[in-house]
Amino acid sequence: MALLNKNLSLICIQITDYNLVFSNGNFNENNIVNAGLYLTSVASPRLKSILIKNNLPKPIFMLEFDPIDKINLPVKKTLNSIAGTYICINLINKKLYVGSASINCMYRRYTGHLLKGIGGSINVNRAVIKYGLKNFAFVVIETTKQVKDRKEIIRIEQKYIDLLKPEYNIAKIAGSRLNTKWTLDSRNKHSIRMKEHLDKIRLLKKPTSAETRDLLRTIALNRPPVTAVTRKKMSINNNKSVKIIAYLADSNIIFREFISIADAAEYFFNDRNRRGPIKYALTNNTKILDKYYLRKSNTKE
Repeated sequence: MALLNKNLSLICIQITDYNLVFSNGNFNENNIVNAGLYLTSVASPRLKSILIKNNLPKPIFMLEFDPIDKINLPVKKTLNSIAGTYICINLINKKLYVGSASINCMYRRYTGHLLKGIGGSINVNRAVIKYGLKNFAFVVIETTKQVKDRKEIIRIEQKYIDLLKPEYNIAKIAGSRLNTKWTLDSRNKHSIRMKEHLDKIRLLKKPTSAETRDLLRTIALNRPPVTAVTRKKMSINNNKSVKIIAYLADSNIIFREFISIADAAEYFFNDRNRRGPIKYALTNNTKILDKYYLRKSNTKE
């Protein structure tokens, strides 16, 4: 009876993995017989040598294509019950991929990388096609009790990226897409999706009613005017404003300093909006009110 239960469990795992591969449009007759990896308590000689070489003698879980000692546990439920860091190992060239997953996400990472599911590494996907699934292993190397703490999970992943220097990882910073590149096909698909999304927004956008426009107009008209103190603060904080220095026309004696062109216009013409004459005097080196020369200061207040 125990043997029968074990075989039924393995068959269910194979059916699950087969359906995932088939549903993603990656049907291959070789995947029908053995579509996934199996949990094992004993590493194969190839896997063991790689783990020892990388100073990883005590992994948490190991999955291999043809394990020495199969563990009668459901792969999906087992992987999704933990959070932590894993590695995908190419048993031929010994190249690695380091990744991490929070709780309920580990199985999706496993299928994405090795079974051509969603969200897998393109480098690992291509390597599986080239070398075959039987030459890969999925190993969970460290878990954390803080199953929903993304910062802690990323910290552990970064530790192993720095330690193992995995060849299949494009981004060398955990949780970052730095150095990743989109293929032309991916860029085109994303462009089409964004255009369709914007078109939907335009179609759903309702025109502003006359009542709403009148209400906005009333609010704007009743808005209190900006005080002189506020205007001065705005001039000081404006990155584009420049300090103006007024010199007496017949000498180089400084007559007055202004924090902005608008401030100078307010002093000379009692109107902050009469900035034209100030700008003209600055540009053409002409007198203002036939008494003063204006210069831009090199410093800002």
